[in-house]
Amino acid sequence: MISMRRAVAGFVVWSALSSGVFAGEVVGGGCDLPARVGGEIRLQAGCRYNATVVISKSDTTLDCAGATLDGQGVRNVGIQITGRGKKIKNINVKNCRVENFTNRGVNVTSGVAKSALSKEVRENYRLAPENVVLENIQVLAAGRGGVYFDSYVFNSTLKDSLVQGAGKVGVYLEQGTRGISILNNTIKENGASTRREGLAIDSSAHNVIEGNVFEGNAGGGIFLYKNCGENFKSGKSVLRWQSSDFNRIVNNEFRTQPVGVWIASRQSRDLSKWGCGDPALDKQGRFYADSANNNLVESNRFCGVGVPVRVEGDNNYVGHNKIDVESASQVVEPFRDAPKPDGRKSVGNRFVSNTSYVCK
Repeated sequence: MISMRRAVAGFVVWSALSSGVFAGEVVGGGCDLPARVGGEIRLQAGCRYNATVVISKSDTTLDCAGATLDGQGVRNVGIQITGRGKKIKNINVKNCRVENFTNRGVNVTSGVAKSALSKEVRENYRLAPENVVLENIQVLAAGRGGVYFDSYVFNSTLKDSLVQGAGKVGVYLEQGTRGISILNNTIKENGASTRREGLAIDSSAHNVIEGNVFEGNAGGGIFLYKNCGENFKSGKSVLRWQSSDFNRIVNNEFRTQPVGVWIASRQSRDLSKWGCGDPALDKQGRFYADSANNNLVESNRFCGVGVPVRVEGDNNYVGHNKIDVESASQVVEPFRDAPKPDGRKSVGNRFVSNTSYVCK
C-alpha cells in the first residue's frame, strides 16, 4: 500500500492511497485523511472521505468540521476509538457525518476481546476507555449499530447528535458500561431489519438518558435488560454480572413506536434459541432471569406509542410522564399479579402522577 506521511502540529497524519482498510478517495482539494490520530486535528468542511478513522491515543480531539466519512457500504466502521488493550481517555469527536458503514458508525472499545476480559472487574475498568465525548455527529445507515459503547466503557457522553437508520440498535450500551450520558440526541428509524430498539441498555448501570427524541424505531425506544449471555455456548459472549439498574430516563420524547420504555425487556421472552450461558428458569430452557431494577422514568412525553412504559423488573419509579390520550395503557406491569418465569411477582414498582395529554 502506498502512503504519504507528514507531520502536522505534533502528530502524524497518514493518507493512504490504495484499497487498504484506512484508504479512501477524497472529494475536494486539500483533503488529507488522518488514519490514526493523536492531539488535535480538524478536517476540512466539504470533504468526503471513503475511509475509517482510528483513534488510539488519549487526549485526542477530532473536529470533522462537517466533513463526511462514507463507508460506501463496504467498509466496516466509520470512527474506531480503541485502546488496543491499553488505557485511553479524554477523547472528543465532534461535527462529523458518518454514513454507510457495514458494521458500526462509531465504536468505542478497549480493544480487548470478550473472551480475553479479566475475571477481575476492576482490571477491565482500568483498561476501558474513559471520558469519551461524541458531540454533534450524524451517524446514518450503519449496517448494524449506529453508536456502540463496548464493554466497561465509562463516564462518557453522546450529545446533540443524530443516529438514524441503523440496521439493528441505534445506540448500544454494552455489558459493564456505566456513567454514560445520552443527552439531547435524535435517535430515529433504527432497527428495521431486526425490529430492534433505538437505545439498548444491556447490563449497564448508572446512566443518564435525558432530553432525547426517540422516533420510529422498529422495536421501540429504550429497552433495559440483563443479557442472558447469548451465544455463550459458541464462545462469542461472556456472562453478565451487572444488571441494568439505577438508570435515569428523564425529559425525553417518544413518538410512533411499538413501545416507549421497556424495563427488563427479556423477562418473558422465549430465548431457547439464543445459546444463553445463564441457568434457565425452566426445564425447556426458554426463560432466563432478567434484571433491571431501581430505574427512574420521569417527566417524559409519549405520542403515538403502543405501550408507553412496560415494567417487568422491581423497584422502578415511573412518574410525572405525559402520555398521549390515544395510548390504550399508560404503564403496563404484567407481573404485578401473575408470577414471572422464576415464580416471583414484581415488587416495589411505583407509578405516580402520569397524566394524559394531546400531542401536538
